Amino acid sequence: MDARVRTENWAGSDAATVRTLVEREMRAYLDELGWDVSGPWAVVDPARRTGQLPGLLARDPVGRPLGWTAYLALEGHLQVMAIAAADAETTAVLVDGILAAPQVRDCRSVIVCVRDAAAPRLPDTLTSRGFRVEAYRYLVKPLTDADRQQVPAAIVQPWNGRRHAMALLCERAYRDAPGVRAFAPDGTLAQWRAYVDSLIDGNGCGEFLPHLSRVVAGGVAGRRLLAGAMLSDLGTGTVHLSQLAVDPSIRRKGLARATVTDALAEASRTFVRASLLVSSSNGAAARLYESMGFRDHASFVVAQRYRV
Repeated sequence: MDARVRTENWAGSDAATVRTLVEREMRAYLDELGWDVSGPWAVVDPARRTGQLPGLLARDPVGRPLGWTAYLALEGHLQVMAIAAADAETTAVLVDGILAAPQVRDCRSVIVCVRDAAAPRLPDTLTSRGFRVEAYRYLVKPLTDADRQQVPAAIVQPWNGRRHAMALLCERAYRDAPGVRAFAPDGTLAQWRAYVDSLIDGNGCGEFLPHLSRVVAGGVAGRRLLAGAMLSDLGTGTVHLSQLAVDPSIRRKGLARATVTDALAEASRTFVRASLLVSSSNGAAARLYESMGFRDHASFVVAQRYRV
């Protein structure tokens, strides 16, 4: 393996080769997922060249590119944004390169969240390196007249700037949740605030759509959220359910269905399909989405390994 595939710090790699590889993965997002990542990924090459986004380029013995990866240390965790490989051997070499990266020394864990189809045998490779691995199902459904004709539930309200309340809801909702998460890995309120802020102010999951996002409020003056659905525009006629959360004290009361149904009823006026990601360990959520017409379209690999 070590003779056939070698890696190099991609900061010094030729720009044309890197651009070709990154654009190939961007096209795969667009063609496979209906997800236009050209906006958020526009920073990749400038950050690569200045060393702000570390990464590796894999080549064969004669110098032909075989794959790449990029990662960034955030709040004590090394977040891997992409692993793309031509074959299983290259996948293994890239994963080993990530684990050997100098940035790992200052991180508590390595977290991977990437497109499954981009790197052959990635789940097996990560598992063999001590990662806890989970598949996230990428589900899609067409939006039709039936969605537009849904009668809004009286309890569902517009988003109305519920940024802080949504972070509090997520912290409660996921406090004891099993599985592997690529976001808020320590489950702290500060991390949930940063995550919700990233959905609203960033474009990693598309452009946030406050006019389509919905909440169910309760408590004194409606300050406590019981449910919340955040929607974003993936730029291809696809509206993405980037976050759904329900307070643990009131689950199985139909709030998740009501909130998502209301949001998609409005979204169906301007979008042709809806998508979302759901953990394979979250059977209850998956069954809800399937009952609403969502079907498997692709998958992501989410994995975490604590530094030993």
